[in-house]
Amino acid sequence: MRNIKLTIEYDGTRYHGWQRQKDVPETIEGKLEAALSALLGGEIDIQGASRTDAGVHALGQVANFATEHPIPCANLVRALNDKLPGDIAVREAVEVPPGFNSRFSARGKRYRYTVDTSAVRRPVTGRFALHWKHPVDLEAIQAAMKTLEGEHDFAAFAAEVKAGQNTVRTLTSLSATLEGAFVHMDVAGTAFLYNMVRAIAGTLLDMGRGRLKPEDMSTILESRDRGRAGPTLPACGLTLVEISYDSFDPGLDNARSG
Repeated sequence: MRNIKLTIEYDGTRYHGWQRQKDVPETIEGKLEAALSALLGGEIDIQGASRTDAGVHALGQVANFATEHPIPCANLVRALNDKLPGDIAVREAVEVPPGFNSRFSARGKRYRYTVDTSAVRRPVTGRFALHWKHPVDLEAIQAAMKTLEGEHDFAAFAAEVKAGQNTVRTLTSLSATLEGAFVHMDVAGTAFLYNMVRAIAGTLLDMGRGRLKPEDMSTILESRDRGRAGPTLPACGLTLVEISYDSFDPGLDNARSG
């Protein structure tokens, strides 16, 4: 049995998230499984590394699946992309060791939240960025990010916290950069709570516009109170950039698209 790792890029605008759902045809996982099953024959189940929400995009989502089909990975990439809709593409297929699991073998993830500070909203780029009408103090955002690095209790940035849930997480790096009118806020960590990145981004923007001060970040963390932090921003500006793994033998076969 072969274990195939896929790296996937998608525009999540019209999809109900990554995870396949009963009676909901428009999911990324559902589209991939349908294309794989049609191509390889039989039912193919894939394991995704990150269950991105409705409207969230990805440059480097990772999934894996098992198959006995002998198709070379180069042929798999081409044939699979021919069957997928235009807003989903497989960038790479690699045969990996049997024990590899895209979700449980992951060592970290990096997300990016992008805001567009243009005076007039832009319909094309608006699919991948939140149009932000307020001033953005990049230095204030960068200062607040330093407080978030490392291991903390991030309950104040969770959409919901279940009884007994461990809300301690580790953020390995955060950065804020300006590219023309676009502000990119990158957040990398070992694991995340539900809607955590979008809540962090909303809080950082509140600091960037002066509603909160960078030094308030410590108080917000310590409070464990979602109401003390900023808003959960819309999904449109969030992109899963990459997922990191320990290095391993890439296997017998691999191929990249384009």
